[in-house]
Amino acid sequence: MNTKIVYLWAVIMALSVLLGAEDAWAHPQIISVEPQPNTWQTTSALDVTTPAPEVPPVAAILLRGVMLIGAATGTGGLAFLIWLLGPALAQAGGDLAILRRWQVWLAIPLLVCATVAPLMFVEQTYVTFGMVNLTGLIRMATTRSGQVLLVRSGLALALVIAAVPLRRNQYLRHTVCLTLSAWLLLNFSLGGHASSDPSPMLSILSNAIHLGAASLWAGGLIAFAVMLPGTLRSVPEACRPELLRTLFTQFSILAVVSVTVLAITGTYATLHHMSVLSDLWTTGYGQALLIKLIAFGAMLLFGAYYLLVARRQVDAWATKPVEQTRQLPHLLSRILHLEAILGLIAILAAGALASMVPPNDTRPDERIRTGVHDVDSSRPDTRPDYPLHP
Repeated sequence: MNTKIVYLWAVIMALSVLLGAEDAWAHPQIISVEPQPNTWQTTSALDVTTPAPEVPPVAAILLRGVMLIGAATGTGGLAFLIWLLGPALAQAGGDLAILRRWQVWLAIPLLVCATVAPLMFVEQTYVTFGMVNLTGLIRMATTRSGQVLLVRSGLALALVIAAVPLRRNQYLRHTVCLTLSAWLLLNFSLGGHASSDPSPMLSILSNAIHLGAASLWAGGLIAFAVMLPGTLRSVPEACRPELLRTLFTQFSILAVVSVTVLAITGTYATLHHMSVLSDLWTTGYGQALLIKLIAFGAMLLFGAYYLLVARRQVDAWATKPVEQTRQLPHLLSRILHLEAILGLIAILAAGALASMVPPNDTRPDERIRTGVHDVDSSRPDTRPDYPLHP
């Protein structure tokens, strides 16, 4: 059976668990805690009230952004390696041993994600309870926010192990890697704004698809920029032009599909979370979204430059002797690196978006559905005390 078919079925099975999602999926933020930190009470309970303030702690934004960068780079890079680079390199008669080197390289950002998730778990424990001790960590682990972070770390670590090069069961390992990648990105959706809806299935699916498309494009592009020079040096000179054309053509198709999916799912999310155009420049959420859109727009321009201008330059470079192909042409090399940096900026902006409360959730007349009860955000006694951003 084809690897892509197996992967598709695995993703469908993974996402099918959302069909049972009900109102229990509240907003994944612990907003206030009773009793207050450093006070004694015989019984205690976590009370979810209203969304967090407009501007979350900088640490929460950075930690979530780093986690998302690691996950997107790792998952998108693995998809690029398995679906595009591996088959193209085999067809060109290149040295397949270099693929194992790239697999180890892709394990690094995933390891970063697996490491940062527990750090954020500790940070949220401190923000919520005002201290970090065994009791606080255990209490955090009983919340859905804490459980999402712990599962995220486990999934990223499992993906690191699966990405370690093995000489046997290559087909099985690729299937496991792609399936774990889908679960990891789904975990980000389960820990984001999408899960705060009373009926969250559609929002979670849309957000997971959005993250997947962004990871395939931005993460795949980063892997492309890093892996291309070394990969070409492992291929016979006569086969390089065909390998380049194959990779760029297939990645261009992947980018077009990803941009289309991003446009559809991104429009849905924007209309769902923002109702006023001025929110783009008057709120932190809108400003982060604007940065993300600008970064993706610049990436599209660089992609158009390659298709319209640089393709001939790349083909001419590929036919040169091996000693003259240590580096890509100067201008194209800069463009690839700039585009990869823009991808990182876009992913970091997406992490900031997930850490901020959408404008529609902060309207004075908005009633917030918590999954336990409806709370009027205008009441002073329900204002957030200890914001938490998973």
